[in-house]
Amino acid sequence: MKPSKVKYIRWAYTGVMLLFLLILYIIDKSGYYKLVLPMTFGIGITAVVMAMIELAFWRCTYCGAYLGRAFNPQYCHKCGRELE
Repeated sequence: MKPSKVKYIRWAYTGVMLLFLLILYIIDKSGYYKLVLPMTFGIGITAVVMAMIELAFWRCTYCGAYLGRAFNPQYCHKCGRELE
């Protein structure tokens, strides 16, 4: 998978996690605590899936090196080739 596609998937999962956190904050302020545990599990599952996608697909298309924690790398740190 191309790094540009993985970057969009990372943005989408980040948005989903922020949405979960916003809903969790609203639930906490409203006093309706029955949904706190399911929302916490939703945040955890989203974080685990995001980490799995990153470890599996956040790689250079040329040499296969892991691109690290940089959110928008322009070049591979291992082979030096420009990323798509």
